[in-house]
Amino acid sequence: MAYIILKHTEVSGQKKVIIVNDSEGEPIEYKTLEQAQKIAELFQNNTTHGSLYEVKEINDGPSNRTF
Repeated sequence: MAYIILKHTEVSGQKKVIIVNDSEGEPIEYKTLEQAQKIAELFQNNTTHGSLYEVKEINDGPSNRTF
């Protein structure tokens, strides 16, 4: 299994859910739940706009870009 992080935020008054990407615009996939939770917690602790971060399991299998 692989995991991604979703960012729940508000843009121009509308609620949005955004997949957290790397610097090249590709979704970051994590090999373990623990890795994803650690990064999501880091993002959550540093948010200044009230965003919420959620770890989501994906079932389609990881790409070659897992960390």
